Amino acid sequence: MKRIALIIGSAGPPDEYLPGVKEDVKSYKNFLLSTTGGQWYEDEIITLLDKSIHEVKRVVNNIKSQEPDFAFVVFTGHGSYSTLYNQRVLMIGHDKLYEHELRGLAPYELLIIDTCAGMDEEVEVPIEERLFKKAAIIDYRRKYEEAIKECLPQEIILYATSPGMYASDTPKGGLFSQALLEVAYQNKEFEILSALMAWELAAEKVKEWSGGRQIPDYLATVRFGKKLPFSIMYIM
Repeated sequence: MKRIALIIGSAGPPDEYLPGVKEDVKSYKNFLLSTTGGQWYEDEIITLLDKSIHEVKRVVNNIKSQEPDFAFVVFTGHGSYSTLYNQRVLMIGHDKLYEHELRGLAPYELLIIDTCAGMDEEVEVPIEERLFKKAAIIDYRRKYEEAIKECLPQEIILYATSPGMYASDTPKGGLFSQALLEVAYQNKEFEILSALMAWELAAEKVKEWSGGRQIPDYLATVRFGKKLPFSIMYIM
């Protein structure tokens, strides 16, 4: 299986800088390299931290041209919700990247968006629409890919918060990303933790930690059948 991961972090301009974004990028990469995250190879993971929108779009287009089977995509930083286009707006510095521009990278795609989702009343049409531990007994790469193959082609998007709400940042990273990764690492119940199950468990943590001020959201393009895996339970 040809897989590729893209982790985009945009901490914002100096007056809106989010220190936690850098930690999110590092944490997601370490997660993917781990057995829990599917034991990815270094050369399958692309990290973009505070790059220009032109560089981000160049990398995205290059990924599409490679036609991977599975894409794991993360965006962490500032964002909002476009009422004009009914989708998330991701801020790359002062430039806008729209949610749909990170979709369709592969037949199987898991997209995680850790941003605020305050309403953005747009009137303009945009110009352009390791913890690495080698497993001695279990082949976590094979198990992860087999779980993907058991699913129908689908897209799953995990949002840090619901439209009209804001997402919290901490010195350790975004609240949603912290919860999502914590759920994966602490999982001792499910051999394969699906993306939606991980979201549900993480959402409860986020709602509790934020006192109900941040409520995560999600979108799945298929209602029936197995859902894409998020993580694998590590067996000692």
